[in-house]
Amino acid sequence: MKCLITGVTGSGKTTVAKKLQKMNLIVYDSDGVEGLTRWENSKGLPVKAPKRPPKEWFSNNFWNWNKDKLGTLLSAGGDVYICGIASNQDRFYALFDKVFVLVIDQVTMLHRLNTRTENSFGRYPEQQASIIEWHKDFEKSAIKMGAVAIDATRPQDKVVAEILSHMK
Repeated sequence: MKCLITGVTGSGKTTVAKKLQKMNLIVYDSDGVEGLTRWENSKGLPVKAPKRPPKEWFSNNFWNWNKDKLGTLLSAGGDVYICGIASNQDRFYALFDKVFVLVIDQVTMLHRLNTRTENSFGRYPEQQASIIEWHKDFEKSAIKMGAVAIDATRPQDKVVAEILSHMK
């Protein structure tokens, strides 16, 4: 099975990826895969993100997946888990047998963003404003498109167990 585990910044995607990797599963954290994601402008051309982009910057530039690279990862054979988020990910839902969205409330999200140590994205107020705006509709949209909602406010072991229960 091909599985996408997505969610807004701070929802726990990287933590879930690490827990699945410890189980010797084929797992890719999309932010860490060379050539899979990049910032692109509205014309699809690569752009370099400023260290602290203003909120408006996120309206014209997008964190997108590369279709060919994603296809290569998914062709690995057996069960493959992609953990991540991209502005254009809904274009690729059909490539996955299962799509899960990690659902969290805004208070939990902001707490995680402010206390995270492995990824600085989401620490700055400008980034948080953009993430909050996206959070309003992202989870509902993913569920409407068929994603299975997973309560990611719970301990991560329970989150992983629920995801795996759907993979049988």
